[in-house]
Amino acid sequence: MLEAAGGVAGGIAGAVMGFLYPCAIIVLQRSVGITDPHRPATVTQDGPVEYGVGSVGYWASWIATFAAIIAIGVMGSRYRHTRAAAVPATMAFAIVSLPLALLFIAFDFGGAPHPS
Repeated sequence: MLEAAGGVAGGIAGAVMGFLYPCAIIVLQRSVGITDPHRPATVTQDGPVEYGVGSVGYWASWIATFAAIIAIGVMGSRYRHTRAAAVPATMAFAIVSLPLALLFIAFDFGGAPHPS
């Protein structure tokens, strides 16, 4: 019974983390200076693209943080006491965050404002 409750709680926590992940990355990129909406934009066929979009730091911020969160979930799943929550949390995070992250990246490259 306790493991089932841990699984439900882990799934909910993972889904919430997955939902907030793209917003957190956008804030991280702007606070560190990877992207900057106040600098001149690059104009492409699809419209203006925010400064820094497509740079190494831009992609590293998306990929490295996603990999770190998945690694935390994998490490948590190795221990019996945390497995019940870690596996559903990691799965829910991956299922929710990937489509949302791709949507935010598409907004970056499309020149449209973020939905946040």
